[in-house]
Formats: sequence, structure tokens, C-alpha cells
Amino acid sequence: MRLSRLFSIACFQSIDTLGYAVQTLVDNCIVGITANEERCRYLVENSVGIITAISPILISEGCGYAKKELRQANL
Repeated sequence: MRLSRLFSIACFQSIDTLGYAVQTLVDNCIVGITANEERCRYLVENSVGIITAISPILISEGCGYAKKELRQANL
């Protein structure tokens, strides 16, 4: 067999194996997962990182000031 044919066969076998692995991951680890809405809300509301998410809306200096104030207030 030519090397390119062997390479093609190996690639297709690897793709099949990866597909089976992804299906196993979905079946055993992902199906049935639900978010803890209360915990997610708490993490968002108590995160300084929210400033980073909305920083394009804010002025750079104001964002830095707000971040500093939130850290000092332990929020």
C-alpha cells in the first residue's frame, strides 16, 4: 500500500475513535447536567470580574476607580 493510503486509513480510524469518545463523554458526563441558578447568580453578583465584562461601556478611568472601590468594600 502507498503511504498516503495508509495515512488516510489511520486518519479515518482516529476520527471514528474520537467520535465514539465524544459520544461516551456526552452520555456519561454531560446529559442531565443542570445549572445551580442560585449559585451562578451569587457568583456573578459578587464578582469584581463583572466590571471587566462591562468595561467597554465604561470609561477606562471610571472602570479602574470602580474596581478599586469594590475591592476596598470587599464586594
